Amino acid sequence: MCNFMQNPEDTLCKIQRSFLIFLLSKN
Repeated sequence: MCNFMQNPEDTLCKIQRSFLIFLLSKN
């Protein structure tokens, strides 16, 4: 997992965030 506070612009963070939003919106 990435650290959103330390590195909010990290590509991995963006991917994880997008994936989380996708999972949440799927319900």
